[in-house]
Amino acid sequence: MFRFRPPLRLGLVVLLSGVLAVPARSDKFPGGSPGIGGAVAAKVIGQRCQNVLSVTEIGELDAYLQRAATESASQQKSQAGTGYRGLSHNDIVQSLTETYTAKYSDPKACDAGASEEAKDVLMKVRTILSSGKALFPVYGDPAYKPNVGEAITAKLTGEKCKDALTLLEWAELELYVARQWVWWVKNASESDARLTIELNKTAERDIANGWHPSACTGQAIQSAKQVATRVHEIERASQPN
Repeated sequence: MFRFRPPLRLGLVVLLSGVLAVPARSDKFPGGSPGIGGAVAAKVIGQRCQNVLSVTEIGELDAYLQRAATESASQQKSQAGTGYRGLSHNDIVQSLTETYTAKYSDPKACDAGASEEAKDVLMKVRTILSSGKALFPVYGDPAYKPNVGEAITAKLTGEKCKDALTLLEWAELELYVARQWVWWVKNASESDARLTIELNKTAERDIANGWHPSACTGQAIQSAKQVATRVHEIERASQPN
């Protein structure tokens, strides 16, 4: 069981950015990015399961995680003044490492599926690192797609800050988040999907209950508007002509 417990008003953009959305045992491991959770899982599999990954290949996963740490630190700086306190990349990686180490310390977990998963993640890591592109595109990048944490944060800002978002923008964010739940259920094991969704909902509820008017800063509202605008563009592009 994932042991991490988010404190009240934790930075949703950092915690809920998909690090737990690891499509474990999913059919053909969909998606182009392994995420932090996928990379940590693959690294632990390589360390705990014999003859899966070499020392050099584990080093490639470490390079990916270091790159993710650098980008996460940059994102945290850009979120200064939005009213949220982010969790450090190292804290996330440490908690995930403890979770996966406990899982793969059991030899029975080191099955063919675990080996396939680790090798699939390694291939994705190689592709991403060789591309030179950002691991987590930000607003303004053509490849930017809001993660679930950004969408939930924007939705909460629209709920709590007067006139921050229109009703349509809020509703599209709600739909966008719901579609992430559907994706997880379809592409992850039921236990992993349930855990991820429950953690997201718990964090959202805690932050909503602890919301203070001081969080409705100009920067927070601008960020929510940007995320809502991008979600609207994505929704419009997905509709049949």
